[in-house]
Amino acid sequence: MEQIRIKVLDFTENPGPRYIRQDKKGESNSGEAFYLQTLNEAFTQAYKENKQLVLELDGVSGYPSSFLDEAIGELVFDFTLEIVEKHLDFDTHMYKRRVAQVKEETYPQWEERRKKNDTVVHSSGISGNIYHINGDGKLDVIPIL
Repeated sequence: MEQIRIKVLDFTENPGPRYIRQDKKGESNSGEAFYLQTLNEAFTQAYKENKQLVLELDGVSGYPSSFLDEAIGELVFDFTLEIVEKHLDFDTHMYKRRVAQVKEETYPQWEERRKKNDTVVHSSGISGNIYHINGDGKLDVIPIL
């Protein structure tokens, strides 16, 4: 499968907290921000073009577990675990344990939330749209809640 590659380092050198509302003033380095500003659109492109999105993790200062849990978890929530497993891969030498944690914990937890029709509530003051797979299994655009 052809690949599209993105680097977390192109988003931030210092991955931060789970939510935008937890970012330090003037910074945008949360998992939520990464998902909304970068990952959702890049993954949508890979999905539409039947490619694999490779997320390069190395080169940053480290990862709070909540950063990847939020960013990757929302991806599973919006696209289903089956689609994420097919279209997402990780490239890392430094953060293999974080990748294992995502696959062993984040994937099943967020898939369970998706199946229960849970709601993802984003930090206040965010506007825009995100892509997701709707109830009919089709790619759709919805407003950020």
